[in-house]
Amino acid sequence: MKKILVLGAFVILVLSVLYYREFENYYESGENDSFEIKVGQEFHIRLYENGSTGYSNCWLNEQNNPLLKKVKEEYSQSLNARLGYIGSGGLIEMTFKGLKVGVDTIKIANCSFRDGEKCTDYNTENTKSDNEFIIKITD
Repeated sequence: MKKILVLGAFVILVLSVLYYREFENYYESGENDSFEIKVGQEFHIRLYENGSTGYSNCWLNEQNNPLLKKVKEEYSQSLNARLGYIGSGGLIEMTFKGLKVGVDTIKIANCSFRDGEKCTDYNTENTKSDNEFIIKITD
């Protein structure tokens, strides 16, 4: 019986560590980075997001970015959110694909949705970016 309890505690500990590692590699507000990819290659940007605050991460210069395309956006709840704690956030992972050779920047801001706005309502003219990622796309 004692061995089963120890084994059970060990399994829970390992699963907890693995779960929390999922939330270790992400960009916080103010962090910037650069990527070098090839045409057709995909890369990911992970950011913290808490929709319960009325804010969400938006790609500000999407309309003016012919070199890149966002191909996927996926939200992962934190453990606290999965356990039902109200106000807990998670991570948003945006997957981008290089379309053409060149250098461009992805500008992300945490934008308000409190009055029914959408990401398309925000751009580099009316919103300051929180994160900037320089992307070099090669053949």
